[in-house]
Amino acid sequence: MGLADRFADLQDVPASRFLLFGCGFVFLLVGLAALVFLWFADELLARSLDSRQSKVEVRIAEEVPEYERNRLAWAFADARAAVAAGRAPDEALADAQRLLADYSRRGAGEPVTAEEVAELTAALDRVAGREPAADP
Repeated sequence: MGLADRFADLQDVPASRFLLFGCGFVFLLVGLAALVFLWFADELLARSLDSRQSKVEVRIAEEVPEYERNRLAWAFADARAAVAAGRAPDEALADAQRLLADYSRRGAGEPVTAEEVAELTAALDRVAGREPAADP
């Protein structure tokens, strides 16, 4: 029995069966990918915060005081911890992500001002689950 004979037997199988198995396999792969994404979503979001932090920090204006930069770094660390623990409020996280997206896309001619650093720090503090600190 040669190879041609084996494939001749497949001609009797309806094409819909192959289509059904193919679609079922693709559906299984998509389902597994969704489960993996859900399993690691918090870690992916924490890594996203790392990436956005570095992009925002290079765009901070020179006149922003060092203590504001340090408060921002601590706020990022606390927000990352809250996200990794799965206790970040969704609304606060959405606000922080909106600000991060806006500030990280800016060009070199548009630095992040001290007021914007304070606004981002407050948003990240809310992600961490605490009220923003008052200015010193």
